[in-house]
Amino acid sequence: MTVFIETEQLDIDTVFITSQLEVQTVEVTRAGCAKKLDPNDENMKIEFQPESVRSTMEVTIEVTSLDDIVKVTKLGKLFGKNHGILGISDMVNVTHEGNFLLPVNLTLAMQPLQPQPVDELPASLVLYVEDDTIQELEQATVEQIADNLFTISTNHFCPVVCVRLRPTVRRFHAEKALRYVYDLDDPRCNILLFSKKDGKLLLLRSEIVSEDERLKKEQERTTGMGMNLLPTCTSPTIRLKNMDRVRISLANHMFLKFATGIPLAGRFIVFDRHNNDSSLSFHVEENKEFGAGSMATLEYDLDSGRNRRSLHKATFNALKEMTNQKNPTLSRHCSQDTLSTNPGLQTTYYTRQVSDSSRYRTSTETSAGIASVRDDVTPSSSATDVKEGKAISLNLPDMKLDLLPSRLPENSPQTGNTKLPKHVTKNKPQVLPGAVKEEKDVSKTGTRPASTGDKDSCSEVFSERSLTLLARQIPDHEYTSMATFLGISMVVADRLMQSLPNTQDRNQLKLRLLIHWLQNESTNPSKRLQTLTVALQDIDQKGLAEKVEEAFNNNRPFRP
Repeated sequence: MTVFIETEQLDIDTVFITSQLEVQTVEVTRAGCAKKLDPNDENMKIEFQPESVRSTMEVTIEVTSLDDIVKVTKLGKLFGKNHGILGISDMVNVTHEGNFLLPVNLTLAMQPLQPQPVDELPASLVLYVEDDTIQELEQATVEQIADNLFTISTNHFCPVVCVRLRPTVRRFHAEKALRYVYDLDDPRCNILLFSKKDGKLLLLRSEIVSEDERLKKEQERTTGMGMNLLPTCTSPTIRLKNMDRVRISLANHMFLKFATGIPLAGRFIVFDRHNNDSSLSFHVEENKEFGAGSMATLEYDLDSGRNRRSLHKATFNALKEMTNQKNPTLSRHCSQDTLSTNPGLQTTYYTRQVSDSSRYRTSTETSAGIASVRDDVTPSSSATDVKEGKAISLNLPDMKLDLLPSRLPENSPQTGNTKLPKHVTKNKPQVLPGAVKEEKDVSKTGTRPASTGDKDSCSEVFSERSLTLLARQIPDHEYTSMATFLGISMVVADRLMQSLPNTQDRNQLKLRLLIHWLQNESTNPSKRLQTLTVALQDIDQKGLAEKVEEAFNNNRPFRP
C-alpha cells in the first residue's frame, strides 16, 4: 500500500522513472542529479514472481520556449522491464535552461498486463504541474499512435510536469512489503501497511529501527547508490523551499479507520534538516466526494525557514476497501496483529478538490473536537520550540495525547494552597504499594464518590504493583502502539527500549513505559484513568480497560 502526501511548496530536483509491480511513474522536474540504480544490487532486490513486474514504459519529453525553439528533447528508453524491484527501477537526469512556460508533450509506450482501451487511458493518468495544481488527464488530448503507444498533450504552461500511471497493486506477501520498506526506504520513516478486522480497515505500522541500524542503512544507501538519500515513490515525504528535506510520517500505530470515517485529528512526526523530530497536530477533514477511495486533507503549520508561519496543505490519499479478486467481501478473520498473507491492495487516484471548510482551525474551535495548540504555543511551532519545552497537543474529546512530557496542568485540581500533599511528590506521582491506605469514604455499592479531585483516591490502581501486573497483560507487540496512545513520543519510547539491558524482557519494558507515562501524566486521577483506559481500548484491550476502571472505582490495586 502506498501513501502519498503532496504539498503546496514542492522543491523536487530529481526525475523518478519507477516500476512498481504494475506501476509506472514518470516525474519530470527542474533538475536531476542521480546515478542509475543497479537492479542487480542485492540490497535493493526483492524476489517477486516473474509475472509481477512485466510492464515497460518509454518516454519522450520536449520542452519548447516561447519562440518555438526546442531547448531540450529527452528521449526515454524502456524502464522497469522484469527488474524484480518494488519501488525503484531507474533514475535519470533531466535538465533544461531557463523557465519555459509552454506545453510539454509526452509520448508513452506502455505494455500493461491487461490491454487498456485508449478511451480509458486518461482515467489512469494524473498530471502534476509546478503551480501545485493537479489536473486529471481527461482534460488532455490522448492520441493512440500504435498498439500501446500514445501521445498525450496538454495546454498547461509549466516548466515542471509529473505524469503518473495510477497504480494497481496485486496481491503480495506482507512480510516482503515490510522488508521492502526497510531495505529501500528511509528507515526512520514508519512502515505503512493495511490490515482488516471486523470489517474495518486499520492502518498499521512497524517498529522504528535503532540508531545504529539507521546510520548503517543510510551509509549503505549513500555509498551503494552513489547519491544522497532521496525519497522514493512509497515515502510520505515532502520537500519545502528554503529547507532541506522534511520527512513526515504517521505516528506509531495511529489508526485511520476509513471504513467508518476519518478521525478529527492525526499525529505526525516531522524530521527536520538536523534529523531532529517533533510532533505536530493536524486537522483532518474527509472529502466525501472522493469516488471509491477515501481522501483526507491535512492542514498544518510548519516552520519553513524564512517563510515562518506559512500554512502548508497536504493531501493524504488512502484505501477505503480491501478486496480479494475472488471474494470482494472484507474478511473478518484477520486480527490486528496478523496481516493477511495475501492482502488485496489497490490504491485510488489523486485529487486536489479541497473544500473551503478545510481551512486551518484555530484553538478557538476546540469545542468542536478539532486539533488545537496550547495558548503558549504559536501555530507555527517548530522543532526548536519543542526543544524549549513547548508542547503541541491534540484536544480530542475522548483521547489525550501530550506529545512531550508536560508540566503540571493549569486545570489540575488545587487545594487552598498550591502545595502538593506531603506523600505525593512532583517528580514521582506513582505510589508504591501500601503507601496510602484505602479510602474510607466508599459507597456501599463499591463505587467511588462523585468527586475525583483528591490525589489519594487513585493511588492503589496506579501503584507500581498494579502497573507491574497490568504490564504483563499488555501484548508484547503493542509496545509502540501503547506508547503512541499514552502520548509518549516515538524517540522516547525507542530510548526506553534501548536503555533496557535485556531487550527480551518485554514485561519490564512495558512496565518502564507505564511508569514513564505516569511520571509525566497529569496528577488528576480522572485524567489518568481516561488516558490509560482509552489507550488500552485503542489497542483492542477493552477487557483490560474495564478491569482498570473497576479497580479505580473500588480503590484497589489492579488484578488480572
